[in-house]
Amino acid sequence: MKALFKIGLGCLALTFVAGGLGGQARADGTDKKATGTLTTMITVPKEDGPVTLLVAGQAKTITAVISGDTMVGGVCEHCLLNQMFKAAASSKPCEMCGCGQTNARCIAWKDIKQSTWQEMFRSLPKYTGMKAIYNTADKPESGLKCLTVDLHTILMPVDGLSGQTPDQLNALVKPFGGSKAALLADGKQLQFTVKDEWTSEKETKFEQALTKAGGKIVDVTATDTSTQASK
Repeated sequence: MKALFKIGLGCLALTFVAGGLGGQARADGTDKKATGTLTTMITVPKEDGPVTLLVAGQAKTITAVISGDTMVGGVCEHCLLNQMFKAAASSKPCEMCGCGQTNARCIAWKDIKQSTWQEMFRSLPKYTGMKAIYNTADKPESGLKCLTVDLHTILMPVDGLSGQTPDQLNALVKPFGGSKAALLADGKQLQFTVKDEWTSEKETKFEQALTKAGGKIVDVTATDTSTQASK
């Protein structure tokens, strides 16, 4: 238990140092230092297997393995504290507060049936930001050491926004509580932050607003060959 606490505390320190104590993680889209690499999850396996991630600033997706020892984290819906747990412990009770819910349920911010890490990640709104720390720095093929969910940072693959000015981009995200909008990867990604938690309903409405603005979400699974990570 002490060893697990030290690992989790270390991941929390690495992931949230940029946001300050007790603060939400914030990323600039290019940070690959100890705070972790900003990503969003594109595909999740039904059982074991690598996940597909889109990395901020990189047009092509990557794959990386989540093992039972990978530390998974985020903000507990019930106590709003940052919590970390091993992926293998996703279905165990949350120890941050007396909510009586599973670790996965607390991070998912919605009811889920099996409380596996796979179900938890599939239940998150599309394009939710996640800070990734690899077992070996800058090497996704080494597997994920830590993956932390940030419901206040959004990263999505887009097209049709290259001609938009910063003011136009911020006007696009403002109705959704968004700010700090920026294009990455030569206009192929849109990153922004939201004041309140990102939800599936907001994602659906934002996609509609994006279409009206002349842009669209790109299905990177249909157009990209991922950089494969070995198990």
